[in-house]
Amino acid sequence: QVIIGDNAQPHDVAHKLKKAHQMLSKGYRVTLSIESRPGGGGGSRQSRGELAKKRMALLKQMMKELTPVTSSAQNIVEDPHTTHVQIQGMAAKSDDTSTDSTAESDNP
Repeated sequence: QVIIGDNAQPHDVAHKLKKAHQMLSKGYRVTLSIESRPGGGGGSRQSRGELAKKRMALLKQMMKELTPVTSSAQNIVEDPHTTHVQIQGMAAKSDDTSTDSTAESDNP
């Protein structure tokens, strides 16, 4: 599970994306969660709707960057303070293609 705050700095987001990319490229399932602090926001009063839009935008950006190593994704789920999605990674391609080609070459 990769959890990140909606006020995370770009460096933090990049680090979390790198970790998620590594896990997905090994074929693991990863849950991306974007969280808002209840009553937080660093003094600025954002509405619940604005926070939800911010979380959704960040989650979609992260999913877009992870597309090359993603085989499938479930529907995005929004809770009052969290937006998350579960993604299935693609296992690295093994020698399956070589066994297929040898099977074809055996046929006259």
